[in-house]
Amino acid sequence: MRFFAGLCDERPSGRFGAVRTSLILSCVLATSSAGLALASPVSFAVVADQIDAIGLSRAADAFGDARLEQALAAENRESALVALRAASFSQAPERLIPKLVTQACGRDPALAPEAALTLYTLAERMTAESFATREVLLSDLKAALQSLEKGCAQEPRPDVAVAIDTLRVHLLGTQ
Repeated sequence: MRFFAGLCDERPSGRFGAVRTSLILSCVLATSSAGLALASPVSFAVVADQIDAIGLSRAADAFGDARLEQALAAENRESALVALRAASFSQAPERLIPKLVTQACGRDPALAPEAALTLYTLAERMTAESFATREVLLSDLKAALQSLEKGCAQEPRPDVAVAIDTLRVHLLGTQ
């Protein structure tokens, strides 16, 4: 207990005090620089290797729904792939569903299955309780349903068709 009491002294004393002061100063500087790094705009290339749920959740929070939606429509495959993976962790995933359906109906061998997986994940996560908690607008749900009912212009891959139908049935059941 005496060790902890020594850490709270107002004046550092001796060799231990100098080490303690430098340690506290370095912690403060590290914390403030981490805060500045989070405040700066985050590049999609920086988080392209984020494959775990926590990293993708942080990426979705850092990017925001508007940047995720832009990245889903972008030509850059890396940005679109990161946006697809992070879309299920967005604040309002129902707004991203039209772009996700477009990606899922595409013929890109990497993006289409990833979009299908994201749509299927959204079907599991979107519940009536989550809609009520987030106060989702009915217009956003209608736009999502319209894009799901419209489907693909050409015959989709089987996993894409299952994901689109699962999410459509799930959204119809929550209304």
